[in-house]
Amino acid sequence: MKETPTAQVWIELSAEPGRPLICSACGRAVSQVHDCRLREIRDLPILEAQSHLPLFPRRVLCPHCGPKLEPLPWRDRYAHVTKPLAENVARRSELLPIRHVAQYYGVHWETVKQIHKQYLQRKLVGQLL
Repeated sequence: MKETPTAQVWIELSAEPGRPLICSACGRAVSQVHDCRLREIRDLPILEAQSHLPLFPRRVLCPHCGPKLEPLPWRDRYAHVTKPLAENVARRSELLPIRHVAQYYGVHWETVKQIHKQYLQRKLVGQLL
């Protein structure tokens, strides 16, 4: 049986002109960009279509810390999904099997497993404090 293709929405993000470069390690303003590489970040579905955010996050050249990625507050470090998507995945993972959550959001099951693991760790730390 053939699967029907999933609708997709691609939203291109770019740096705001004139916005200062900030080092994510020390928080200082930086004047140079070290490099940029294309990253594809997944976000919450829009009208049942998978949403993809291709962007070029800048690695700044901090004189104190060396090359560091500029801070992006809407995603965790090294994550390929936004914080809102990760939160939704984690909540659904408490109710449904990982495979079903992965199919619903169109992400790999290992991504769902990792998000759920991090969610449970945060929840456990919150209960112990």
